[in-house]
Amino acid sequence: IDPQTHAHFVHVLMGCAACSAEEGNTAQTSKKVEEAKGIPAVKGAIQDQISEKLKGAENEAEKVVEKVGEDAKKEATKGVEAAKDMVQNSQKLKEVKALPGAEGAMNQVSEMVKGAENEAEKVAEKAEEEVKEEVTTGIKAVKSALGSKNSAKILYKMDVSANSVSCIAFNAFSGLEYEEEFVDILKGETRTEEFIAKNPMHILPTLKLSADVYMWESNAILRHMGNESKKAYGDNLEQRAQVDVMLDYRQTGLYPKVSEASYHLLGFKPAPSSADEIKARNEALEAELKTLGEVFVKEDKFLGGFDEPTIADFSIMSALEFALAVKGLKFDEKVKKYMERFVDSIPEYAKARVTCSGYVKSVYDKQ
Repeated sequence: IDPQTHAHFVHVLMGCAACSAEEGNTAQTSKKVEEAKGIPAVKGAIQDQISEKLKGAENEAEKVVEKVGEDAKKEATKGVEAAKDMVQNSQKLKEVKALPGAEGAMNQVSEMVKGAENEAEKVAEKAEEEVKEEVTTGIKAVKSALGSKNSAKILYKMDVSANSVSCIAFNAFSGLEYEEEFVDILKGETRTEEFIAKNPMHILPTLKLSADVYMWESNAILRHMGNESKKAYGDNLEQRAQVDVMLDYRQTGLYPKVSEASYHLLGFKPAPSSADEIKARNEALEAELKTLGEVFVKEDKFLGGFDEPTIADFSIMSALEFALAVKGLKFDEKVKKYMERFVDSIPEYAKARVTCSGYVKSVYDKQ
């Protein structure tokens, strides 16, 4: 309603009210109301009121309908809105991509996001490693506090020593887990008063059994380990006798030939005086390797025909490490295959030999 009409409408109604109050004439009031209704603006107002009431009724009806199908309508609405968003986002993306330099910027943002993700992964990994470290430290502390049955035992060793390798490997394989302590022969650490008090023969490996008791010689230590772990030393006296034969053969037959042919190459002893002497030593070692293959190596078995490795395998394998330093040496094929099979099947030995075999290879390559 425009302001002029509205003013007229108010004036008429106020006049009606005044007449009714002053004269009390209901007929006149009724007549004035009728006159008011005849005004177009009033008619419009009344129609608007009716229309509003109808709309209100329609809204109430819609609410009832909506309430009945509310869940379905919500899901439908979500679907529609999602579709709209997809369309809008797709359109916005197209508009953004169309801008100069937008593609490069988006690629840069993508790279930044990837970088952030990678950094987050690194942080998570580092945190995980730190937790693992703390757990490991805690476990070690608990073990130390409780004390294990082998807490007093210490294996003194030098990783480049073939004789030490056999004991290091079997210490891990057997699960005894003696404490290990590195002693550097090249720095004279086996010649100190402190070490000689432990082992007057000043050799490695050496095993501390208790505060006042020490033992040495690799095969003697392996036998002690086999007895304590009840592993790899035969299940009965007959099997143990077979293992003992191989252990003694290693010391009296095989290793003397290995040391004579290799020690001068490894820097442990002076070189022989002539080429003929070197040739004779190499041929003697080749013959001994053939004997080893014929007597003790069995196809797809461990030494002596055992189904499982024994301490003799650890002992003889370690002796063969130094034989690999001799360039041009003819290895018995059966022995060569056995060595490969043993290293592949016993991860504890493969790990223990790393330093020794690495040194031997460096010596071999320099010849």
